Amino acid sequence: MFPLGQGEAEACEVASEFVDLLIAPGWSQLLPDLARLIASSGRPRIKWRAVNSGANILQLAHALGHSVVQASGYRYLYSSEHGFKLSSQLERKWQKIVRYESKKRAHFYWLDKQDACDLWPELKRLHQLRWSRKGKPGAFISDVFNQFHQMLLLQQADSCAMAVLKIDGELAAIHYYLKSTEYMHFYQAGWAEPFSGFSPSAMLHLWAARQMNNLAYDFMLGAAKSYKQDFCNQKQLCYQLDVYADVVSYALAILRKLKRQAGRLKWLS
Repeated sequence: MFPLGQGEAEACEVASEFVDLLIAPGWSQLLPDLARLIASSGRPRIKWRAVNSGANILQLAHALGHSVVQASGYRYLYSSEHGFKLSSQLERKWQKIVRYESKKRAHFYWLDKQDACDLWPELKRLHQLRWSRKGKPGAFISDVFNQFHQMLLLQQADSCAMAVLKIDGELAAIHYYLKSTEYMHFYQAGWAEPFSGFSPSAMLHLWAARQMNNLAYDFMLGAAKSYKQDFCNQKQLCYQLDVYADVVSYALAILRKLKRQAGRLKWLS
């Protein structure tokens, strides 16, 4: 059993990170009762990934008998109140693009609803080109995915945003975001290979994050070593939760986990 967004075909996913049980204030005391219901249901295996450290689902996991909770990366965030601490390489590239901007050779801007819809095919093309070179399908391969998000741009414009960097009049990078009450969530990106020396997607991240006033810029889930840590000034540990139907499946999972840990220690030694 998977939560919505993690068990469907990729084309049908609507959310895949930081899912949780939504519980009204004052009702968390029902978690033990819910755990007992799940335990008596003859459930299949439950697998949830990218769970935030403060999630209700983790409290539920502790009340279930055969559960394994393990760290699975970080949620990377940027908040304007703390500011950037860029590496020297990124700082040099940022200063270069700032000079280009002052000379009208670089232009950052947010797209309005119609321009966002018009540029969606270019976002798709650049994104798919990059991932096809890696031998992977990319997020835009499905018509269902494209139809859903194009509908979102048209009908729920306040829930999403797109930003662009142009250099010498040419599209260098384009980002697509989903918005919530507290966050601007970075979702998808495309950038043009001829401008790779500028790191255009990185520059667009820096510009867009600096535009946030009341919203935190959310880079979403990344590994412990990720390019996202070069931009963030906050990070939150995330977890994967596995719940097993019986003690045998649970014991085998624990043995596999110990074997992986032993393999990593052997490699490090």
